[in-house]
Amino acid sequence: MRYTMGRGSRFLALLFTLALIAAACGDDDTTDTTSAPATTAAPATTAAPATTAAPATTEAPVEAGPGITADTVKLGATADLTGPAAVFGQNITGGARLYFDKVNAAGGVVMGDGVQRMIEFEVFDDGFEAARGVENSRRLCEEEEVFFMTASVGVPAIAAEEYANAAQCPSIMIAGGSTSLSAPGNDYQLPLWPPIASEGAVYGQYILENMAGSEVTFLQLNAPVGDDFGSGLKAALEAAGAGDLLVGEETLEGTDPSIETQMNILASTDAGALVFVATPAAAAQAVGFSVDLGWNPQLFAYSANAQIPVLEPAGLDKAVGLISSTWLRDASDTSDPDVAEWLAAGGSAGNATEFQGWVHGAATVAVLERLTAPTRDALLDTIYSLDGVAVPGLAEGVTMVTSASDSLPIQAYQIIQFNGVGFDKVGGVIDVSGG
Repeated sequence: MRYTMGRGSRFLALLFTLALIAAACGDDDTTDTTSAPATTAAPATTAAPATTAAPATTEAPVEAGPGITADTVKLGATADLTGPAAVFGQNITGGARLYFDKVNAAGGVVMGDGVQRMIEFEVFDDGFEAARGVENSRRLCEEEEVFFMTASVGVPAIAAEEYANAAQCPSIMIAGGSTSLSAPGNDYQLPLWPPIASEGAVYGQYILENMAGSEVTFLQLNAPVGDDFGSGLKAALEAAGAGDLLVGEETLEGTDPSIETQMNILASTDAGALVFVATPAAAAQAVGFSVDLGWNPQLFAYSANAQIPVLEPAGLDKAVGLISSTWLRDASDTSDPDVAEWLAAGGSAGNATEFQGWVHGAATVAVLERLTAPTRDALLDTIYSLDGVAVPGLAEGVTMVTSASDSLPIQAYQIIQFNGVGFDKVGGVIDVSGG
């Protein structure tokens, strides 16, 4: 079980305190009866005063967690703002900030304890380096004293698992879907994304159903996200007895300046499909080389790579027909009320990555609104008991659901295909909660 109150040693010791104020009962002394002089026939008796009532027991105020004041709540994130995944880090955290700014413009978030607070959001650059992600997490939790981290991005954020659990400093709504984020014992990290292994399996199943007999190649980032994605893809093919359709695999490092060598090797197979999970820069190269090398396979892109700002460097015309998936509304659909709200708040038209960040911000606010107390214990209670929480920007029919035994808030994908300007839906929403 992911989170049970009985395992208090695993969570921050900010226990709710009930203090009983000692009843200051009145003295047992009563007013003496006054004796009259001897010549007085009968002394007058003075009535005893009414007994003093004990004061009512009162509940001491809950001690607020780090980063919480009477009028502010401080949050933080680590993201790549300058490295190979900068287009992603900048837009995810920028979109979240845009949502927080909208909330602050209206006076702040009314948290579940009834107090309205302004949201402060500190973002540190990790350059897509895992070690810097861990250090940023430490600085945010210990030096900046954030209440919790949110909307942190990718591999560097996920790398802080050991620190987050040891320090009992939560990092929620992470832009990532690594298997480790739902592993037993990792109680202080929570993703927003669906499981990435399931995304890989969705593409494997699509190929089997719509490209029967086509050979497949796979280009993967040498990181947990690539491993998880690949495991799902391969599992889907192998389950159908079609594991031998995977005829080529190449890896790339997050810092590789070029993937031309890997793409030449994969193109030599002349396979009908190229599935890839990469950094934004490498994803654009994969699209470009797939055409420039005269190969032209059917492209299947990891959902984080299927964003217009990511594809633009390759030339959007080369990405026409690319298949991917999403769990969000179409950021290019200006008739959608959720998209219109984002644009009205200053959103960048057509920037699906920024819109995704906006959803991270909205999901964070939804959690804050449900906290029964301004503590990290209350936060943990809340994030492991989300019951069909609707969030602006999620695809129709998709809500956040968690429990003590299932910590993944979103477990659904919608297949989409790029048409040169935006993405068209292919089929309906696919529930991946079964695996």
